[in-house]
Amino acid sequence: ACETGKVKDVKHLTFSGMIEAFYIAGAKDVIITLWQISDKETPELVREFYKNLKAGMDIKEALRKAKIKFIKENKNPYYWMPFLLYGL
Repeated sequence: ACETGKVKDVKHLTFSGMIEAFYIAGAKDVIITLWQISDKETPELVREFYKNLKAGMDIKEALRKAKIKFIKENKNPYYWMPFLLYGL
């Protein structure tokens, strides 16, 4: 989903319904995007993220390492920067 981290009410920091729904359903962590993401580059980042999870990393480290891989490959920040982890 695109722009899942979009804030509805800046004054009260009310997040989009999707984030709230995950938290209400019991999710401890939610990865959001701040803007529309690339159909070309995102699958590569997601594959790297899940590879890291499968290797035993926690969700925070798995996302961080996937982003670092993109940085080391000199990928434009547009492709890796919109992904943020919100956790309880």
